[in-house]
Amino acid sequence: MEIEKNALGDFSERPYIYVYILGNNTTALKEANQLAKKENCSILIDLNENFDNANLLTTNVQSAISAGPLEFLYNIRNAKYVITDSFHATCFSLINNVPFTVFDRGAVSVRMQDLLKRFDIYDRHYEGKSLSIDSLPWERINEQIKDERKQGIRFLEEAFHEGFTKSK
Repeated sequence: MEIEKNALGDFSERPYIYVYILGNNTTALKEANQLAKKENCSILIDLNENFDNANLLTTNVQSAISAGPLEFLYNIRNAKYVITDSFHATCFSLINNVPFTVFDRGAVSVRMQDLLKRFDIYDRHYEGKSLSIDSLPWERINEQIKDERKQGIRFLEEAFHEGFTKSK
């Protein structure tokens, strides 16, 4: 896909940490700086209208201001690591086998807690420890994603079938 090849230009050639923070979390930015220095990575940050503290990033920063859906997915899929407070960024990190850390956006959302607990990776929730790019048990996670997809498809098929037979 052409947009995928050109979404980041030369920047995508270097390893980067993708920072997708919807809230206003200065701790996430400080941790991104430290991790980028430690891992010799750049930082790609998706700036959104709620984010006022991007100036706290000091490590070779590239911004993808309000990336569209294709760029968003590209940025996650090609990142060395993702720092986020977004449920969707967390899901796409899991699907694409990209290590990540989840920061709170206010209170921890119930669906984020459920997701991390369901995949037995609650240690990916930031709780004050320094970040490190360590791998997740991807084989187990991928099997679980496959099982979740099957359950979702089965649920939809049953719901559509039930809805169709009731309308007759």
